[in-house]
Amino acid sequence: MRAALRLPLSMLAVALLASCTAPPQSAYVHAVGSSKPTAQVSVGQNAVGEACTQAVTENNGADVYCGTWQQPSARVRAGGAANQAHLADLATSSIWRAGIDERYICQTPTATSILGGQPAELMQCTQRVGGWPHVAMVALLKGQAWYADGVLPAANVMQRSMGVQSGLVRAGTTAPDSAADALLAQRLAAQAFSSGDVGAFGKLMAAGTRANLADNPAAAEAAFRAALALQQKALGKGNANTATVLMTLALQLSNDGRLAEATALFTEAERLAPNAADPTSLPRLAHYRGLDALNRGQFDTALALLQQAETGYTALIPPNVLRARASSGLPANSFSRAGRIGADLVQDEDMLADPASRSALLGLIETRRYEGLVLRSLGRVPESQAMLSSANQLAQSSGLARPIVQARLFRTAGVTAAAAGDPSLALSNLSQSSLAFSRSLPDSKPLAETFLLRAGQFVRAGQPDAAVPVCRSAVAALVTLKAGTTPELMSPCLDAYAAAAAKHADQRQVLLGEMFTAAQLAQAGITSQQIAQATARLQENARDPKVAEAIRKREDENAALQGLYRQRDQLAVMQLAGGSTPASGTNITAEIDKQIAAAQAALATADAVASCVAQLWPVGSASGQGV
Repeated sequence: MRAALRLPLSMLAVALLASCTAPPQSAYVHAVGSSKPTAQVSVGQNAVGEACTQAVTENNGADVYCGTWQQPSARVRAGGAANQAHLADLATSSIWRAGIDERYICQTPTATSILGGQPAELMQCTQRVGGWPHVAMVALLKGQAWYADGVLPAANVMQRSMGVQSGLVRAGTTAPDSAADALLAQRLAAQAFSSGDVGAFGKLMAAGTRANLADNPAAAEAAFRAALALQQKALGKGNANTATVLMTLALQLSNDGRLAEATALFTEAERLAPNAADPTSLPRLAHYRGLDALNRGQFDTALALLQQAETGYTALIPPNVLRARASSGLPANSFSRAGRIGADLVQDEDMLADPASRSALLGLIETRRYEGLVLRSLGRVPESQAMLSSANQLAQSSGLARPIVQARLFRTAGVTAAAAGDPSLALSNLSQSSLAFSRSLPDSKPLAETFLLRAGQFVRAGQPDAAVPVCRSAVAALVTLKAGTTPELMSPCLDAYAAAAAKHADQRQVLLGEMFTAAQLAQAGITSQQIAQATARLQENARDPKVAEAIRKREDENAALQGLYRQRDQLAVMQLAGGSTPASGTNITAEIDKQIAAAQAALATADAVASCVAQLWPVGSASGQGV
């Protein structure tokens, strides 16, 4: 259950000084939208040797930047006048502490001293999203309260920054030793990572998510694997906070049809998730396992898991956010007429300020969308439409009706409307989906395939002429992307081109040429690269043998890399189950990691050679799961 993170103001008034006010979102590390400023002052090195600088902010605060990370490694903010008797209250029941609790799980504050004897309350924390070790502190410097939080390696420069900003320490001088440093030394030794590691992890997860949304499974897998390796190196392979990345990678493998590998990673994530800092870990696991069941065609299992995820996400969302749907002014079935994207939204500032609630709400919206998809697959179309309407209303009433969310909601609703025998509504919703995809993922495969879905509706409605320009947009996007799609999606466009060619004799050759290009983009279950490989092998004797050799080399390197990935995943599961000794397991894992790095380099070389020699055209097939 979601912990109560915000205390009533009447209770806070007892513990707070009159001058304390709620800090803005930018008062905490990992706030969205910040970037490294140019004007900075050196504050020395952090605990792992990264050079750190600080930039002064409003109200005499400072943001501390370390290493290559473009986000602050620590933030320091000035409070009001205080005395030592108030320090423990500020660390446990202030508005600042409420903001910390939204982002981190913290141990009980420990009374300590910094900067040569200045009183402070220190909290050792764990980031809810990502699981990185964190530090939060409130200190009394020259009669004023100072608040700070930062990633673990920045604890020393965070204190130095407070000293400089309070006037207790001169810039450019060495700050006195701190009793807080001794409290953190053991944890620093156990979990050595840099600010750059945290930044790289965030970038990799974002890149993997973008690649996943754009239907680029190879890039998504590579990014998620790299994020997992980095996190496991810093936190340890058995750390519960690696569960989210494990299940994310597992779902990516499931989407790619590698079900046995996905099962192994889901099993490991299931063991770790109950102890993860992120409160959304358990509902997300049920959510992703539901999608895995959907990939396997196990619709009843998928529906049960998605309903379990819905219950878990709902428990993490403030009740007023869920109630907002009833008073949002949206029609009972908000997909009965496609409403404009981004229309009058009801914002909930408490929910938007809490990453766990925001993440849970997005998860709930997507879970309901997939429940609608599964219900449609089970033939329960009216229930499917009601569920999709619920997801859309929730997205709009909570202020999360962003283009990427709306794109997926409207596309699923469009296909469901078609199944319900309402072509007009299907076309309207698919048009809205195309518009949203063009804003959120322009020139992407999801946009191209939404065009194909629209074209199919035009053809089925007896309007092949209206389908042709939509088909042209889809084909142009796929050609630019060098991507293919399924025959089922492309077939209506072939019919539209054929009908148009028969009707317009003066454009016949052009339309037939476009039809041929479209037909080449449709492959059933295999990629055009695989077709090219098979063709090359069949014609080895009639072509330059270098072509066949390059193709064989690329296939061999890819098979070797996938085998190494499986070995590493299986070894991790064995180690967690006690299947190997720590020493041997560590040595074997290190050796496999070396082999993976070498195999990745070899595959990159083989890809370049094969593309150059055989002029292969890599094309990914569409899973259709997001429809």
